[in-house]
Amino acid sequence: SYLESFGIAALEARMAGVPVLSMESTGTWDFLTPGVDGLSARDDEEFVDALARFVAGPDLRRSLLAGASTPLRGYGWEPLSARAKEFYQMAIDLRAGS
Repeated sequence: SYLESFGIAALEARMAGVPVLSMESTGTWDFLTPGVDGLSARDDEEFVDALARFVAGPDLRRSLLAGASTPLRGYGWEPLSARAKEFYQMAIDLRAGS
């Protein structure tokens, strides 16, 4: 989608080791690397081309699958829960100081 601000479905796919095809202007490229674990497209024509290259290219598929199998850092439950705890503590501290 052109309007995808982050791409939770894309992140879930990537965390499961699945390469992602996404539009360039979306937030998915905050966690994807073009040509490593996904393919990017600027418009519908490039999207179709990238999908055709992926389907027809066993070497490209192998390469992207290998890239997508590398764990992403910072997107698991441990960093998320630690970050949430930090924000809750900040809110408690702000409340205590008022």
